[in-house]
Amino acid sequence: MASDRICAYCGADGNLTREHILPSFTYSRERGRTGAPVISNVLHDGKNKVVPAEVTISDVCATCNNGILSKLDQYGSELYDKYFFKIVHPGELIQFEYEFERLTRWLLKIAFNACRSRSWPDSFRQHLDGIKSYIRDGGVPPPGLRLYLQLIVPAVLTPLQKSQNWEENGIAIETLEPAIRRIAPFYAKGITAGLLLGMNSYQFHMMAWDSDLTVKQIKNIEEKFLRETFGAKRLKENELKSAIYPSEVDLFKIAEGNRFLRENAALGAEWVKNRTLKRR
Repeated sequence: MASDRICAYCGADGNLTREHILPSFTYSRERGRTGAPVISNVLHDGKNKVVPAEVTISDVCATCNNGILSKLDQYGSELYDKYFFKIVHPGELIQFEYEFERLTRWLLKIAFNACRSRSWPDSFRQHLDGIKSYIRDGGVPPPGLRLYLQLIVPAVLTPLQKSQNWEENGIAIETLEPAIRRIAPFYAKGITAGLLLGMNSYQFHMMAWDSDLTVKQIKNIEEKFLRETFGAKRLKENELKSAIYPSEVDLFKIAEGNRFLRENAALGAEWVKNRTLKRR
């Protein structure tokens, strides 16, 4: 008897498996780097919650999961080991080598998984659903697709912040690393869909420009975006390497304008604190 559930990528019914929203290797790499469990944010009963678990979604067939998606994750794993695993510091010059097609397909795959598991606007779900053939098979990128990379650095704590961190969380540190993995949609003028995918210091901004815009209009909006997104640089389709310096942006500066990130940081700190107390 055929199942009424089908694979989100190819439409096949039956034999559905669990696919990680963030690839499983990101969890194992971060556990190895920090020695601590990696926590994830989830929606539970309409509320934001952090859990020490690897979040998955169960609407991907075994063929896609073990085939094309696995190959994309293998490419992402190579990039993670070479770049994303390391925290970037002020003054470093990063020679970021990439394959535009495989990189964008991998990032879009993560975003597509995330949008199906979270309460993203329908417009984002429709946009990603409409380009899943590119995620699956590659080829010519969707019209208007552009990718930008911003590098963020550790935040140097003030004496007061160090004291507060010790009193509130029982943790003594000099700097706060941008050890975060975040996926979020965003809106902006002239953009059909905007996606932010952050992995530690590496923050990718992926945009689908409105097809009705002229070349001049796109240029003007892009220039404004680059002025406001400090240190961001476009990764071009016809290049294989980009030299990028980190911005002056750190985790505190990002959190200032991001309520969701502030709330998750507080929830995560509370979870770590409670776990530490239980072990004493």
